[in-house]
Amino acid sequence: MKTEIQTYRERQLMVGALALLIHIVFGYISSSAGAANGQDPRKIIKIIGAHLEGRLDEDPNSGYQLIIKALLPTQTHYFQFSRYPFTRAVRDFKNNTRVCIIPSSEKAVRILTKDAKIELLESSAIDVVTSHIISAPNKPVFTTVKALEKHTIAAQNGVVMSRFLREKSTVQVTRTSNDLTALRMVLAGRVDAMYGWFPDIYIIAEKNGLSLPHFNPELILFETTTHLVCKKFDGNEHLFTIVNTRINELKRRGELQNILGKHARIAED
Repeated sequence: MKTEIQTYRERQLMVGALALLIHIVFGYISSSAGAANGQDPRKIIKIIGAHLEGRLDEDPNSGYQLIIKALLPTQTHYFQFSRYPFTRAVRDFKNNTRVCIIPSSEKAVRILTKDAKIELLESSAIDVVTSHIISAPNKPVFTTVKALEKHTIAAQNGVVMSRFLREKSTVQVTRTSNDLTALRMVLAGRVDAMYGWFPDIYIIAEKNGLSLPHFNPELILFETTTHLVCKKFDGNEHLFTIVNTRINELKRRGELQNILGKHARIAED
């Protein structure tokens, strides 16, 4: 006759076998469903967040942190999100295959990677950003790029200043790790101006209790809409269907403006 211990062990073996069977069956179903949707569950999509002070920084409530949470599906894709300084974000995007970057645009990525042939997809537009020559509120506004000659300007690492300054320019460029540092240099009088973005610069100033700088809104050095930008790879069509649907729904409900703040200029459909 079987002892109670033998009976208990047999039951445990049966439970273990059943659990293994369930794991195999449901694992197969899950893998099949993923493959049917064009998503290989064995491959990761790397999402790179380009660090932007005040907009995509360590604050989980910064605008683009909230946008990323609202846009990216959590059940049908496998993501690896990393927030990097600007230059590393561009480098990692260039060096990976199954990769996306946010916020950016196809136009900006081509300039930054210096790769005109790279195959890219961009989501529906999120908001509009423009870059300017920004100065302290008690200093003159620069109305032309030429007016910068013999002055000093702070610019974040990675900004291609040669697109705006002539080859033998007398402008002295000081590089900074982020726009907050550049803004503080401007307000302290350590440089005459900075290369910066609107609405970013107002968001940075208000978030850090700093004086609002000023600039000539008609002197636009670069203008673009922002997007989730991905290299072309198997499965990203399904990703873009989801992301675009969510962007358009956030716009329709007016939530995109609430998330990005009063200074943001939401892109039209």
